[in-house]
Amino acid sequence: MVVVVAAAVAVAALKRLAPQRPWGVLLAALLVGLLVQFTPLNQSASRALQDAQLRHLAPSTAATDAVVFDIDDASLAALKPHFGAWPFKRDVYALAIDLLRDLGARAIAIDLLLADSQPGDAALAQALARQGAAVVLAAAGLGHAADDAAALGAGSVSAASLPASSPTSPPTSPPTSPAPAPAYRWPTIALPAASVWPANAPLRLGVITSPLDDDGVLRRLPLWHEVGGRHWPLLSLAVADAAAPSAPLPPPLLDAQGRLHLAFPARQAWPPVRAFSELALAALGQQDSTALRAAVQGRAVFIGSSALLADAVMTVNGQASGTVALAQTYSALQSGTWVRPPAAWASAALLLLGLLPAGATVWRGRPAPRQDLALAALALLLGAGLSLAWLSSLRMAMPWAAPLAAMAAGLAASLFIHQRQQQTAQRALAHALAVAAEAGKAKSQFLANVSHEIRTPLNALLGVAELLASSPLSAQQQRHVQVFRDAGQALHSLINDLLDLSKIEAGHFELDLAAFSLHQLLERMAALMQPRAQEKGLSLKLELAAGLPDGVRGDRKRLEQGLLNLLGNAIKFTTQGGVRLHAWPDDSEPGTLCFEVADTGIGIASSKLDAIFEPFAQADGSVTRHYGGTGLGLAITRNVVQRMGGSVQVRSNPGVGSVFTLRLPLPSGELPAAEPSHQAVAAALAQQPLSVLLAEDNEVNVYIFSAMVQAQPIRLDLAANGLLALDMLRRRRYDLAFIDIQMPGLDGLGVTRELRQLEARSGRLRTPVVALTANAFASDVQDSHDAGCDHHLPKPVSQAQLLGALAQFALVDPLAQVDAAGCGDGSSHTAAAAAPVLDKAAAVQRMGGDAALYRRIAEHAAVFIESWAGSFDAACAEPNPDRAWRLAHDLKGIAGTLGAPALAQAAAALEASLHPGTAALAPDTAALVQVHEAIVPVLVALSQGASQAAP
Repeated sequence: MVVVVAAAVAVAALKRLAPQRPWGVLLAALLVGLLVQFTPLNQSASRALQDAQLRHLAPSTAATDAVVFDIDDASLAALKPHFGAWPFKRDVYALAIDLLRDLGARAIAIDLLLADSQPGDAALAQALARQGAAVVLAAAGLGHAADDAAALGAGSVSAASLPASSPTSPPTSPPTSPAPAPAYRWPTIALPAASVWPANAPLRLGVITSPLDDDGVLRRLPLWHEVGGRHWPLLSLAVADAAAPSAPLPPPLLDAQGRLHLAFPARQAWPPVRAFSELALAALGQQDSTALRAAVQGRAVFIGSSALLADAVMTVNGQASGTVALAQTYSALQSGTWVRPPAAWASAALLLLGLLPAGATVWRGRPAPRQDLALAALALLLGAGLSLAWLSSLRMAMPWAAPLAAMAAGLAASLFIHQRQQQTAQRALAHALAVAAEAGKAKSQFLANVSHEIRTPLNALLGVAELLASSPLSAQQQRHVQVFRDAGQALHSLINDLLDLSKIEAGHFELDLAAFSLHQLLERMAALMQPRAQEKGLSLKLELAAGLPDGVRGDRKRLEQGLLNLLGNAIKFTTQGGVRLHAWPDDSEPGTLCFEVADTGIGIASSKLDAIFEPFAQADGSVTRHYGGTGLGLAITRNVVQRMGGSVQVRSNPGVGSVFTLRLPLPSGELPAAEPSHQAVAAALAQQPLSVLLAEDNEVNVYIFSAMVQAQPIRLDLAANGLLALDMLRRRRYDLAFIDIQMPGLDGLGVTRELRQLEARSGRLRTPVVALTANAFASDVQDSHDAGCDHHLPKPVSQAQLLGALAQFALVDPLAQVDAAGCGDGSSHTAAAAAPVLDKAAAVQRMGGDAALYRRIAEHAAVFIESWAGSFDAACAEPNPDRAWRLAHDLKGIAGTLGAPALAQAAAALEASLHPGTAALAPDTAALVQVHEAIVPVLVALSQGASQAAP
């Protein structure tokens, strides 16, 4: 997006400044670079690359100067018999403080907001006043209720859930800096209840709330917070000051807003985290504290609670506990492992590198796109080297948006001037725009071609794999073939999904209702997604209710598409725990089934639940950066489910997980019979070989088909194009014909229509026709049946499907079969002899006996006549009818030259009906039908090489 904006601004600047002068390139690049550098664009657009740098800088080993005691769910359950339900009485923390001091803790931080009075406050106040390790309590900066500012720490809550006023400010220890500025300003602050303040000792406080970046990720924390003119340190800073009051830490490098930049580590490098129950039970004397001494002595101790949902915070290395984040910040302050903010001089150096291509254009005096691209690559390499050096030596993560934007703007401006100087490029651009305008009209045809072109080689891949699987192979070879087949089937499914998506977007959604096994579908999906879950260390469970029917009627592909989308999302957004797919019948609505996909992932905020179902939308912009994806999955799922008459609902809890529920009407249905086995088909085929025609122009597909039926008692004839196939079907009757749809000369549907018309005219037996094609849409199946096909087999085709078609359509009553020698239509041969399609002799005579000239004309005529129907239909759709009239006129002339009187007569009638020069186009329907009927026999005659046999 930044590159696009930069290019647009650069071009606009050039148009206003001096598009004919090279210095305008440098000026445009500089303007764009400065615009990005000094706006929030620089930070947001650089975020992904800076996050990668932060992950590189993050510690790889756990800190040793801090330890966290977590009041987790297990601790709450273990301590409930001793202290009752949450919240605990405050004397629990008093006991913990006393024990920690005895164990040699260096400082203690309680990351819990004790804002209201509770039993045991007096005991806690007395513990705070006693000598020993200093204790820091939590304070929370509060914004307006509408701000919904994200908070850090278990005790950090939004302003809406805290008292409107704060207690009178207690006496506190002096700040670690005499002028703690700049600071983050809060409208008000929540302090510990006055009942926990020590009587004669200062109260150490630290703020636990901190604003997050606009993508909800914690990367930097203000060290100081201001409320009403008074400054409050961050909890981590307050603990560092308490741990070493006589030797304050050197001030870290902060950015202009007073924020400390940090590189939070992954889970394996977190500070040690122990259960609070271990500390509390030891304080009660019910557990030995020896092991605790080694963990606590000389370290700062942070007490917090991950049992509260508000404790979770997102970092560049994933979600972490707020208490853990504060402890890590303390460790970074102690060790100096914070991240240095980007220095102005470093940003300026990168920006200058970004201006290098534009500067070269000015120096050269003219744009040269190739040279500018080479300089841009060099500048990128130099910038990357400098960034790596600064990253390793200075721990400084650099933003790259401004130099990249300047570089992109300079390149775009240089290219703009270059294009202005090239008139040929302008004409090419105009042509490209015209082609783009027509792209929408050709989308349906494009999808059909894509489907055909991909499925054709895929048919060969899967066919060869199936043939290999049925041949003698070693165990290792069988495994290789199985991987081959599985990968091909996965690619086949992916192609289907992509084409289905395009159909949905175009509004051509179609349901394919049929009976299928629901249990088999769900088990197959679970097995398919299991490896992906295992890679992330997640469990994937499939739960089928006892009353769930197996045989149901519905659109199996659409149901599978929706559930796979939900399962894929659940696994993607879950880092620990698992995913569960549960299916059960809805007792309140007979025939309705429910499918629930539940996960333990990051969850979705309630304010974002509606947006996740919108196309190209996700719950948060950071989702795309962290997890990837286009935001289309849920939109497609809802669209599919609603069109199937169902609904989809979601409920979610941030940090806990999400549950998606599909409700679909899937009435019971009788399961389809299994495809016949090879042995059953072989036994069912007649003892006498069956005659089968295969019309296929692809040699690889011919090989696959022949190999799959090689062991069957059939006699196979081949036709390389539709015209030859039609001629062979006219000359004899076949027991079964497999015809490809897209063939040269005449497509498979045209062959089938001509065959059915011949059978109707002559009364001959019907030849079963199976459309063997790469066109797989539901509309393609309907087109096949409308043309007269008995069955439609989309590629890739399995051997079982071919044998099943043989068993279903070729096994006719032997008494009804006609001998191959006598199955032709004698009357048609007589008619053909009486009225030949091509009078070649007369045509050659008109050419002065030049047979070679006739052959050349016939070759040209075959190409013209073959594409005439499509060209004429396109011309009829144009506003100007003259082109259609010219096509009819040319067809008449070519047919007359060839010696095809029937076609010439029909074309003349069509030409007369077009009335050239009129505003409206209204071709005579009867004349057009006659032309189509006359074209086919002419093409057949030409394809048989009749012209080469002319005298």
